[in-house]
Amino acid sequence: MSQAILHSKPIIVKRMRYLMGGLIKIEVTGLPGCRALEAVEAAFAEIKRIEQLLSRFIPTSVVTLINQKADIRPVHVSDEVFDLLMACREISFLSGGVFDVTTLPLTNFWQQAEQTQAKPHVKEIEEVKSQVGFKQMILDAHLKTVFFIKPGMKIDLGAIGKGYAVDRAIYVLRQQGVRHGFVNGGSTIAVIGQAPFAVMHPLQPDKMVACINLSDNSLSTSGVYERFWSIKDSKYGHLIHPLTGYPVQTDLLSVSTVQETALLSDAFSTTAFILGEKKGVPFLKRVKSQKTVAVASHQLHPFVIIRTAN
Repeated sequence: MSQAILHSKPIIVKRMRYLMGGLIKIEVTGLPGCRALEAVEAAFAEIKRIEQLLSRFIPTSVVTLINQKADIRPVHVSDEVFDLLMACREISFLSGGVFDVTTLPLTNFWQQAEQTQAKPHVKEIEEVKSQVGFKQMILDAHLKTVFFIKPGMKIDLGAIGKGYAVDRAIYVLRQQGVRHGFVNGGSTIAVIGQAPFAVMHPLQPDKMVACINLSDNSLSTSGVYERFWSIKDSKYGHLIHPLTGYPVQTDLLSVSTVQETALLSDAFSTTAFILGEKKGVPFLKRVKSQKTVAVASHQLHPFVIIRTAN
């Protein structure tokens, strides 16, 4: 292909990268070749920036700094990070505390239990649970600082980090002139323009349970295909219920929600999955889910619940 054609002819550009713990796919259409490639590269660079900023596994990230210092003294953060933590706090209030980014001490506790193969005692769980609670994370809007009331508190932004990164990638694509495309983070997808996406059955990956037409919005799914901890003869899901201290037990196999932003769809799908069918589906209605697809299981007979905004 000549350079002239590459510069002038609109093409479809598809690229995949391993970022934020999984494969992320970006596709754009309608731009000349070089501009499309530049847009995609800029979007991936933004996702990489967010990963470096928010990952608790990266020693230089702001989350690592917060986890190391915020139970000793207030930690100053950027406006971007502060606004993100405020958004998490608002979602925590909306969910009645079911969504909580301060559950990392419990996650670490259950992870260690798997390594030692020792089933946790109630007193141990209660002790660790005292280090968890979004109301014990003090956010000073004037000074832009984060402070933990209880020693040992830590945060994990995994429940919204990928959603936020997808939102930022979409923003960059729009700034680059993209009018049609999508960012697919696996469990979270956001589109520019319109595109159909399938919701697959969590236990039968080749079976589609719904097809959702997205239009400048985002779809996220949480489900039983997530990771598990194995302790002796028992399996525990990796999602922790912050109010009980135990891994989540739910009657939902999966739940998907469509929201205006990927951050919200990411957070709300996780929250609804934790809440279960009776509370989770009404919760999504309350937060104005544009569409809800829940796969519930009763006595091993799955059925699908589909709700629209109307």
